[in-house]
Amino acid sequence: MTSAAETKCEPAALATKYPSLVGKTVRVAQDPQGLPYAFREPENFESLIGRDTDLVRAALACIGVPFEFKTGSWSEDWWGASCVRTVLPSALTARAW
Repeated sequence: MTSAAETKCEPAALATKYPSLVGKTVRVAQDPQGLPYAFREPENFESLIGRDTDLVRAALACIGVPFEFKTGSWSEDWWGASCVRTVLPSALTARAW
């Protein structure tokens, strides 16, 4: 088990901890109709809020990698024409597309 001291946020250490993510932007696929996990902010339709989006923002800010949300519904072809992949678990193991 990892101690709290070992899991501190170090965004400046991206190049040493996750060198394969340097210069890349992680794309996070989200269905904006998935309350409470991800949904559009009522005052700003372009902004996503929710449990999953908060987790993504916190985790990726902590490791210092830029990211963007890509929205769609699960009925779309995520793996085909759009080529958008959910990469949060992969980003934490230093993989990104």
